Amino acid sequence: MKEVILLLTVLVMFIVCFFVMGKIGYFINENYKAFIIEERENTQSCKIISLDKISDEELEFVTGYDNMDEAKEVLFKGNVNMVLFTKGKDGAEAYTKDRVVKIPGNIVDVVDTTGAGDSFIGSFLFKLLEDDVNMEQLNSISDEKLREYLTFANAYAAYSTTKKGAIGSYATLDEIIKYMDK
Repeated sequence: MKEVILLLTVLVMFIVCFFVMGKIGYFINENYKAFIIEERENTQSCKIISLDKISDEELEFVTGYDNMDEAKEVLFKGNVNMVLFTKGKDGAEAYTKDRVVKIPGNIVDVVDTTGAGDSFIGSFLFKLLEDDVNMEQLNSISDEKLREYLTFANAYAAYSTTKKGAIGSYATLDEIIKYMDK
């Protein structure tokens, strides 16, 4: 059953987010940059966002800053409680307004990065849903749990880059557990 939940979360993360509002709130993906840049100026899009994910490649384009210390001011507008910052082979970071949790990256033989960001956020959301974490609890997740969620999501995204394509590269729960046990 968990395998089905993981795959569904990764494959339809936007649908999960929009239909499970009470559980996790809105999620925004920085792939919709033109809309976001305009909306971030007046924080209209941020009024309903609880969890934001941005990559190192998107950071300066979206915020105007090339480092998270300065970009946080832009990213935490509105109701944003947590920002996930992905850095490819260099790991990932979870920011709340008052703390940061960092994990190292995974070194893999990259074939195709298509869908890696989506697989990261989808698997992170899977972990939140698995633990029944709602949007009001994002700030109170322990550093240990955040590390666990980041590690899982980062491993999932790294695994997805070892195969061609997006959806076809996503692991089942059994596959990702075996991969992480190596």
